[in-house]
Amino acid sequence: MKKKTKIILVISTVLVVTLVATGFILSQKNNNKDLLFVEVELTTLKEEVSTTGRVKAAKAVDLGFETSGKISNVYVKVAEEVKQGDILIALSNAELKANLLQYQANYQTEQAVLNELLKGDREEDIALSKTKVNNAENTLENEKNEAKVALDNIYEDTPEIIQTAYTKIDDGLNKQIDEFFTNGSTQNPKLSFQTADSQAGINVEAQRVLSNTALLDFKIVLDLKQENQTDYDSVLLKAEDCLNVVQGLLNTLSLALNNSANLSQTTLSTYKGYLTTARTNISQELTNVNTQKQGLLTQKAQNQSAISTAQNTLATAQGELAIKLAGPTEEQVQAQIAKVNSSLANVKSIEAKIEKTIIRSPFDGIITKISAREGEIISANVPLVSVISKAKFEIETNIPEVDIAKIKIGNEARVTLDAYTASDIFSAFVSQIDLSETIIEGVSTYKTILQFTTQDEKIRPGMTGNLDILTAQKDNILAIPTRTIITKNGSKTVNLLNQGGTIEERRIEIGMRSSDGKTEILSGLSQGDKVITSY
Repeated sequence: MKKKTKIILVISTVLVVTLVATGFILSQKNNNKDLLFVEVELTTLKEEVSTTGRVKAAKAVDLGFETSGKISNVYVKVAEEVKQGDILIALSNAELKANLLQYQANYQTEQAVLNELLKGDREEDIALSKTKVNNAENTLENEKNEAKVALDNIYEDTPEIIQTAYTKIDDGLNKQIDEFFTNGSTQNPKLSFQTADSQAGINVEAQRVLSNTALLDFKIVLDLKQENQTDYDSVLLKAEDCLNVVQGLLNTLSLALNNSANLSQTTLSTYKGYLTTARTNISQELTNVNTQKQGLLTQKAQNQSAISTAQNTLATAQGELAIKLAGPTEEQVQAQIAKVNSSLANVKSIEAKIEKTIIRSPFDGIITKISAREGEIISANVPLVSVISKAKFEIETNIPEVDIAKIKIGNEARVTLDAYTASDIFSAFVSQIDLSETIIEGVSTYKTILQFTTQDEKIRPGMTGNLDILTAQKDNILAIPTRTIITKNGSKTVNLLNQGGTIEERRIEIGMRSSDGKTEILSGLSQGDKVITSY
């Protein structure tokens, strides 16, 4: 059976466009070329699927659900008359309805974002972004000033800390343990007492030389003028090094003293007192120096974190302002259109799932059988209710898979029969769509039954019918010839003829298309705009 699918545009009382058949001559400022255009106006657009079928005697249908579930309501009884579209049985679908509300809200949100994106930013939005940039600049400057003050406050204690450290080191070496050595300040110091720990004795004399050198290096650095914070950092490091060397000396000296061989008990006790004082002082100063260093490191880290945060905030505000001033990019628009389409697809998907939880009468008829109870759990594709049509004849056709998604039960159709003239038009509606496919000449098709709206003696079984099934209709919309639409970098545009004779390229959004060369305009054009059809 030969199939053809076409989408036709039905022009209602208001024309979509007024095509100037003979052309309209325009005089442009610097161009005498004749231009043809169409003027955009409101119209009614209809989408139809055309196919052929064969008339046959009407018969009863058994109806069931495509999915399993729990029956929530049985709305009819046996022998009850029903109208086309009446709900017969329904499954529980509360969760699906809740999801539908969520998806509808998401779609509305994404559509609102797209609308705002296409309109561009308002002056007040740009002014607000400029204020954010100014505030971020002030915040960054304040953070830098506060960071400097906080760090300066800590550095104020550094001169006293390093001077005290030097004093305690000098006191420990040249006063507290001076009696422990002969020639203690020279490069050849000798322990002034004998010790049973000979290795400690050797080590302590070497460490005394290292301590003298470390104290001298510390004094040289200390005597230099500290002009900045980096200089103080260097002195703190030198102080820490010197304290560590002297602490090592005192620890080894303690070992040697504890193993002394020729000191009286009184002298030993005196020496231990001196050593304890020196060790305590050095340990305390080492703690003070390390605490100061750690305080400086912590404050520097805090300063850097606060400044980096302020810098990032400023960069973000500057970026947002630049985007607002530049307007949306083509990529942003296309990305948002994709989000709108995705959210709309989610809505349609949920609506389709909800529809599958409802059995509707495909035509006017009588209920002949019901095998369903409320609260019962049923499986998919199990017949639950039977309906017999009041009509005598119906028409059977096979819809290709490319068009079956457009067809819904209840869709109206115009039918002409080959046995009669094209002016003999009969009305029908889709009453049944098979769930399983039928392969015809290698193409997947789905058997579809249509009921005649009224019975006519002209209708006979076996007649061939030509069907135009109405799948969608939009009233009061804008449309233009498809050939005037230009695809450019993924966007749709048209060339407009302005009042001054200039030509403007305008970006548009399109919707429904018809096979006779018309396309719906969703945005970008207004009623009365002149779209150029040829130069």
